[in-house]
Amino acid sequence: MPHRLKPKKVAVVGDFSLDFCRYNLAHYLSKEEPCPVVYPLNETKTLGGAGNTANNVNSLGGIVIPITIIGKDEAGDLMINLFRRKGVDTSGIIQLKERKTHVYEKIYASSSASHGQHNQVVRIDTIPQGDLTKEQTEILIEKIKEKLDEIDAIIVADYSKGIVTKELIKFVSTLDKIKIGDSRPKINEFSNFSVLAPNEFEAYFGLYGNGYISSEDLSDEMLTEIGIKLKDRLNLKYLVITRGSKGMMVFDDSKGYIINSVVTDAVDVTGAGDTVAAAIALGLASGLSLIDSAKIANYAGGVVVRKKGTATCTVDEILELKEKIKKQKD
Repeated sequence: MPHRLKPKKVAVVGDFSLDFCRYNLAHYLSKEEPCPVVYPLNETKTLGGAGNTANNVNSLGGIVIPITIIGKDEAGDLMINLFRRKGVDTSGIIQLKERKTHVYEKIYASSSASHGQHNQVVRIDTIPQGDLTKEQTEILIEKIKEKLDEIDAIIVADYSKGIVTKELIKFVSTLDKIKIGDSRPKINEFSNFSVLAPNEFEAYFGLYGNGYISSEDLSDEMLTEIGIKLKDRLNLKYLVITRGSKGMMVFDDSKGYIINSVVTDAVDVTGAGDTVAAAIALGLASGLSLIDSAKIANYAGGVVVRKKGTATCTVDEILELKEKIKKQKD
């Protein structure tokens, strides 16, 4: 099934970030402060947030068009260079002096250079200054309009870092394109989208507001009710609710359809939702049904959770995982 994905053009709009990971060897406790003294081993710089979504569109064979506003700073230049190394068109990325590029700087330490488990000891966040202004939002909308004729689908990836404003969501909702929404806090703003892809907790809170709910409390029956109500309230064409180790639940014109998880040995679930959104967008843009697109996304998510940190997935890796699972069943 994954070989049916076509090299369609998918725009990714939203909160792009830079993941800067520093790995260190913990040597001893400082005599000055109650903290470890570490020796640097290596470091990695990768695309996070909406950047990870864009990366996954690219790795799955799509042609991604990132559209966002970042800072005119060192981190912003690095982000653009990371995209260009992958052959991605960066003309949709706007750099402004008055914005800061969002950076997650993650510091890891291990007791062994070769075999120790690297544990995150601190994270330093560089946060943009609030939501885009009305004028900045208009600049971003004009950039989307410039790219509109060449794209087949658009993903709005909201990580609450100020790029995805209500005005932006409303504009995208009016477009005659395949529109996928991926948001944590603003689910109820995403009316009239083709697909909304929250996890089960986001779907619950989107419908019922704040409160506590455990995964065990969210039965198939309860989640089916939540999905039907949320889809109807937001006038969505489709709804996909991801459930971690339980797989996902898909809502088209019928009641909820359960897709069982293919995850058996998850290492890190970071960014798995980005992969799911990318795969569904590319599947629908390729002319596949929602169910077939969601099944591909389920396998793609199963691949990336076996990797550490924000990760991407290829069609070959999906096919390899499918073959592995098939052999286990035989």
